[in-house]
Amino acid sequence: MDILVQRLGAFGDVLLVTPVIRRLRRENPGASIDVLTLHPNALQGNPDVTNIGGRLGIKYDKWIDLNFVSELHPELHAVDAYFLETFGDLGDDADKQPVFIPGSGSLPPPLNTFNWYDWTTTICVHPNVSWPGRTLSAEFWGDVVKHVKSLGVDYKVVSLGTPMDHDLSSYGAIDTRGRLDTAMQQAVISNSACFIGFTSGLLALAYSTDTPIVSMDTMSKSTYSAQYRRGVLGWNSACFETELACRGCLDRARQESLPAPITFLECPLGTNACVETFDAEGLVQAAMKLISHDLRRVEEAVA
Repeated sequence: MDILVQRLGAFGDVLLVTPVIRRLRRENPGASIDVLTLHPNALQGNPDVTNIGGRLGIKYDKWIDLNFVSELHPELHAVDAYFLETFGDLGDDADKQPVFIPGSGSLPPPLNTFNWYDWTTTICVHPNVSWPGRTLSAEFWGDVVKHVKSLGVDYKVVSLGTPMDHDLSSYGAIDTRGRLDTAMQQAVISNSACFIGFTSGLLALAYSTDTPIVSMDTMSKSTYSAQYRRGVLGWNSACFETELACRGCLDRARQESLPAPITFLECPLGTNACVETFDAEGLVQAAMKLISHDLRRVEEAVA
């Protein structure tokens, strides 16, 4: 059997399709499963994928088009929407964690010296620049770095992302923007004590690890930006929404625009005030609470 799965983008959306691909593989162990996407890095090394890209001359037995599926089901979590479209059911929550296979590439210094680099006091952040309603200021992220570093001399912040994201080096963060491929960024997240980020592809990537996560959202419900891990939505994470009454504007706009999908939204009020409502110190406190909870579980296991 030849199966073609299609989700062109964006990176995070493609990563959220991987639980569907995993179930397809389990139910069709001998099938050829090809994935047509503009973000092949989301699927690198994935054992459930036969080919990245469609094959010319193949008449596929099953073509699963997941483009705009989550956008057209604003009442559902994205992964639930993909499951419903593909299988006709919402599936098992235990099967819904994003799948990303760790790579073997080397990290740049000082992160490459795992023997001495203390990851237990490292918090990684993604100060992403995205839609205006989903972009926090560089000054806000600078405050996050300052609050982390105020915890003690051993605490460090690693800044992830691309060159278009905020540069936090002047605040004392280790700047890796544009220097790490996807697998390397996942390695940093996996080894760090906590990940702090806004809704983005890297947030979805963080959910492919077990690392504690502190996330923020403005235009969607936090239950939609959180992902499944270990069968639980938002496991080992703290998700914050803006407190403004207009929160969730993207969800409402998508519901009102049906059947046309919405892939970008300007602030309906023209202010983007929601991005100014988060507390950097509170986020760091939430991160430390999650980290402490992790440490307590380790201590209990040892005892």
